[in-house]
Amino acid sequence: MTFAAFNEIPQRRFGVPAAARSQTVFRTPFLDNDFVALSYRAPRASIARRAEETLDFVSKSNAALSSIRTDRGYVNGRRTFLRKALAETTFKLDYFYSEGLPLHATRLDPLFRGAMSALGVAGRHKFLYYRTWFQRELVPYLEERLNNSSIRQSSFWKSASVDALLREHRSGRANYLQEINAALTLEAVERLLLKARWNSETSAVFAPQTTVRASH
Repeated sequence: MTFAAFNEIPQRRFGVPAAARSQTVFRTPFLDNDFVALSYRAPRASIARRAEETLDFVSKSNAALSSIRTDRGYVNGRRTFLRKALAETTFKLDYFYSEGLPLHATRLDPLFRGAMSALGVAGRHKFLYYRTWFQRELVPYLEERLNNSSIRQSSFWKSASVDALLREHRSGRANYLQEINAALTLEAVERLLLKARWNSETSAVFAPQTTVRASH
């Protein structure tokens, strides 16, 4: 929870909600900072107890649903030490498969990905593989969004840096998933919010004025 609350969410996941919040009103109490702070201060024992109570509730309410093994190794609200160890290990490995190895180990990524696929670890916990998609299926989208003329003419961007970012990630020599995600978010903010508003205000200022005379 510490990593999610103080690292992953503010540093990696905040861009899109921040941009959306400029145009919409959030009504999601579970995202409130005070609520998160209160949850974080809860004793560890009470958190574990609430998790057990939740699993017991599911088991009593729907036995068939509870009998389906979860990706964290629970069956009927319980898991053995072996299932727990296996689930936690594969969860971490699948995280690296999805998000990529640390930058200094990027060159080992092809070997690592092959091993995870062969062992059946890939896809056990994660299903959004943007890192791989940005190297293959979504390359045309990245080219369209981050290599267009408006980006190159903008004072906010260094086109050479963007080109290098995409080239290195596509080749597999580096993992720039977070940087590409940030670039896409900033490009959308500039295109949909800043430029769109500027264009609408400019059009309103310079729109031709027409005078209608009333006929008598």
